[in-house]
Amino acid sequence: MFSVAIALVAVCVFQINARTREVYLLDQYQKQLDTLTQENKILEISFSKTNSLNSIGDLAQNQLFEKTNKIEYIRILETTALAK
Repeated sequence: MFSVAIALVAVCVFQINARTREVYLLDQYQKQLDTLTQENKILEISFSKTNSLNSIGDLAQNQLFEKTNKIEYIRILETTALAK
């Protein structure tokens, strides 16, 4: 009877040890997941900015825009009215 009790205690200690290890590993994996998620968000933002700037440059070249040296404004009279 005494040997059965010792065997049960040994099994209980083994299971508690295994459970503690699982909880520790789970916590470590969660920390890694959080870090990777944060890095992924930063990379997505960086990619979006880079892709957006490249798209604007490509669009400007495709539309045959050219650089200007002087900006001229059109003066509109204050008494101008808009009619439908």
